[in-house]
Amino acid sequence: MRNDTPPPVMKSVTTKLATACGAIYSTLCFDEDGKLVGVLARLGRAGSCPSATIHALTTVITEALRGGVDPTPIIKDLK
Repeated sequence: MRNDTPPPVMKSVTTKLATACGAIYSTLCFDEDGKLVGVLARLGRAGSCPSATIHALTTVITEALRGGVDPTPIIKDLK
């Protein structure tokens, strides 16, 4: 079942990864049960094509997670 309403407070973990295109900051969001429910990412340089691609990718991943998709295959494919 899809849950469109995120809780008012969510636990999250943000990491910084250095890449050739600049730093990528990724945030994993978890619900009260510790289940991954959202992914946010930001490339250090806003407004670039890679930045837009990262935003689109994380939006699709978050929609899949909210729709109940198991994140394991997504993580495996993106490694």
